[in-house]
Amino acid sequence: MNRTEAIENAKRYWIQKGFDISKVQIIVKQSRPWCKPVVGYQKGSTVVVYEDKAKEYHVALDVVIAHEIGHYLGFRHYDTNHPIMRGRAQELGGMTL
Repeated sequence: MNRTEAIENAKRYWIQKGFDISKVQIIVKQSRPWCKPVVGYQKGSTVVVYEDKAKEYHVALDVVIAHEIGHYLGFRHYDTNHPIMRGRAQELGGMTL
């Protein structure tokens, strides 16, 4: 799945659950050599996901994007109502939306 499809799939995941994500800005890019070992992060209404890190950790790009949108919505790691909010990339590997 390409970047655009991954973004749309991740958005659909939360929209179908009744959440408004109209203000979220999603940036998918490559990490830098000095980048912290994270797959993505959320700051305010911006979600940043490193495509190469998702691939490195064997996590589907749409899953990582959906996880970071979850943070935008206020969810924390291991929120029991949302399995997508598992805290480590290794735990998200193999998951699909």
